[in-house]
Amino acid sequence: MEKKNSKMGIASFLLSLMEWTCLITWQYLAILTGHFVYDTMKSAHGVLPAYVIAILVFAFLLMPVSLALGIADLCQKNRKRIFAILGILLNVPVLGLFSSYLYILAYNYFR
Repeated sequence: MEKKNSKMGIASFLLSLMEWTCLITWQYLAILTGHFVYDTMKSAHGVLPAYVIAILVFAFLLMPVSLALGIADLCQKNRKRIFAILGILLNVPVLGLFSSYLYILAYNYFR
């Protein structure tokens, strides 16, 4: 019997790609609108616009879903695991980047 690609693995991979897209878009928009300065990591013009925050929240909500789908796909038998592994491998750096963004922003906010 030939192994098939799991739909959960493909979903995990696609959601991980969406996370990368959201984080890159968030960073680009924050820099473009002048709200994100690399020197101090503080807002140069006050509060970020709602659409920039919405992109960041959307990426944050995708992370556990993508990771859970990848792990669930790895537990299935008689399925190809390439998309699940790719989804998890793409998800872990996004989780690290998101955590570091939050840490830097919180550190500078409460300083």
